[in-house]
Amino acid sequence: MKNLENNRASILWIDDEIELLKPHVLYLKEKGYSLYTSSNGIDALKSIKKRNFDLILLDQVMPGIDGLSLLKEIKNLKPHNYILLFFDFLFDQLLNHNYQLNFEVYLF
Repeated sequence: MKNLENNRASILWIDDEIELLKPHVLYLKEKGYSLYTSSNGIDALKSIKKRNFDLILLDQVMPGIDGLSLLKEIKNLKPHNYILLFFDFLFDQLLNHNYQLNFEVYLF
């Protein structure tokens, strides 16, 4: 991931409630990151097809395409993208999906 003074990482933040995250979005922009937002999975996939992102922040609970389904689509398109998935369901369900989708699990 880029971390140079004048060449910060590009980030795509996908969340159906992106307006509520505006302070975080502004903070990252102030720090020099190229930040793009999307409020749904369909628009996010269009952005991912057009551009390469260093990091994708992805909400799990969204109408339409949920986070895990979108994660699978992203991994099919760009298997080497770094994706941070925010979730609020049981850890054992996440582990079950981990084996199906082949991604790493980190708890914070």
